[in-house]
Amino acid sequence: MKALLTSLLTLILYGFLLRLLFEVHRVDYYHPISQGLAKLTNPLYLPIRRFVPSWRGVDVPLLLIVLILQLLIQFAGPLGNSGVSVIGLGLFAVLQLCVMALNLYLICLVLVVVASWLQLSPGAESVVGLLRSVTSPILMRIRAILPDTGMFDFSPMVAMIGILVTQSLLRQLSVTVLYW
Repeated sequence: MKALLTSLLTLILYGFLLRLLFEVHRVDYYHPISQGLAKLTNPLYLPIRRFVPSWRGVDVPLLLIVLILQLLIQFAGPLGNSGVSVIGLGLFAVLQLCVMALNLYLICLVLVVVASWLQLSPGAESVVGLLRSVTSPILMRIRAILPDTGMFDFSPMVAMIGILVTQSLLRQLSVTVLYW
């Protein structure tokens, strides 16, 4: 029963994280996927938004929901009865959220790269355009640093390696923080 609850909460958390990434990267709100994600997350988001305002362009209610969901996952999982300090659990939750956000970036990058090899229908190209709007800020910064290699673009590979290394460091740091 705990595994089912944890899986359900994780799925909901990924939905809210995706909404957060869409807002951070100013993805087209009127795209059908953005609209669907908003409709799925609004029942929890809108009541909290009434009481917790945004602050300086930061969607504080969304960040609060993501943090609370991550803490619920930890308490439903094996960390709930482990005797770890509340501060340690809070820092662990923040680090795990960073790892999960990087997972979403990695998935988006892989999908964009695979889609670049294929000839897609207009509907699928619309979805890839949405994913490109999430990944392009990172890739543009990397392309500005990398030397021009002609028709080969190594920026997705550099981004993926950077994400994997960062995830590994965050996981090691989270274990250290947990038992601090």
